[in-house]
Amino acid sequence: MNTRRTIGNAGLLMAANLAGMALPLVALPILARRLGIDAFGLVALAQSVGMLPVLLVDAGFNSESMRATGEAVGTAPLQPLLDNLIARLRLGLLAAGATLLLGLAIPVLPLAFVAIALLQLAGTLLFPQWWLIATGAAPQLLALQLGGRLLSVLGIVWLVQSPDDAALALALQCGATLLSGLGFVVLRLLPRLHEMKTLDRGGHRALTARALPAAGSGFAVALAAQTPQWCLGALAGLQQVGLYACGDRIARAGVYALGAIDQSFLAPVARRAREGGGHASGRMANRVILALFALSAFAGLVLALAADRLVPWLFGAEFAGATVVVVLFAAWLPLQATRRAFLGLRFAAHGHQELIARCQVIEAIAIVACAGIGAALHGATGAATGLLITEAVAWTATSILRPRTGSSP
Repeated sequence: MNTRRTIGNAGLLMAANLAGMALPLVALPILARRLGIDAFGLVALAQSVGMLPVLLVDAGFNSESMRATGEAVGTAPLQPLLDNLIARLRLGLLAAGATLLLGLAIPVLPLAFVAIALLQLAGTLLFPQWWLIATGAAPQLLALQLGGRLLSVLGIVWLVQSPDDAALALALQCGATLLSGLGFVVLRLLPRLHEMKTLDRGGHRALTARALPAAGSGFAVALAAQTPQWCLGALAGLQQVGLYACGDRIARAGVYALGAIDQSFLAPVARRAREGGGHASGRMANRVILALFALSAFAGLVLALAADRLVPWLFGAEFAGATVVVVLFAAWLPLQATRRAFLGLRFAAHGHQELIARCQVIEAIAIVACAGIGAALHGATGAATGLLITEAVAWTATSILRPRTGSSP
């Protein structure tokens, strides 16, 4: 895949991510106004807990599988996809059980809501966006992602009317990716089922061995990242969870949309590094990272300037206290998006999973210490401030541990 095609693919993927996140963002103020701040906070808290197994099975596995796909011979190779699916399914089943047990430890969160939130895990297993990205299937990714999101949003608009519909709202929110995954199975896997039967069923062991160093630390980061919302739910109430969720959802939507850029270049950078072009791969990675920083900084500036009017207009006067939270997340956005790209293109693309693991352990400790304590002391504003401080700590660790250009593990 040449550079021009990669840039075009990145543009399509960014459009897919923007469209995929725009629809849930349209639904967000509808949910906030119809559910009210308490029920909205309950849905946000359940989604936060339900994301734990998703982030665990994504951590380390997807970047490693993308690298393997980029190095594989042939078009749309299925072996990395099968390895990824089996490895993540085995880990995901264990994580789902642990998540249900965790739900028992949060008194304000009904266990039924935790079970519904596990639809997110089923969706991420069945809809391998990383494989569609690595194989250049951006148009199909766009169509499948939009289809699932659109059905979810339409269900919210038509069916969710009051706080009594909180469980239904949660199911519709968490089931969007599952709908996209079912479409992927029908369109891409069933026609090639005969090929899948000839593949090595034991390849997932090698993938697990390569990815686990980052998966363990990635899970630590995922676990720590939920600390602010758990602290808010337990100590400050569901209202503070709702205020925090406003800024969190908007900013993370931006990170997700911009993530298409570095994800599109991960396989080409890995390919250049494998072919011995360490300096060439480093130059490509640097250009992508700088472009991503410029875009994310601009997006964060626009969000910060518009927050004062945007929050009451979108969510209603009841959520006016989220304005400061949104501004803090606007400052967090470029730091997080750029560091995520740096880890992907300068660490993961060259196989430095152990260095990623060290960075993630430091990040996890910083989140618990800064965001967790901030949430306990100053509610949603304190939690957002803690995340901003965490990014400064994480960037320092990343700079210290960064590998030399062209170095190999």
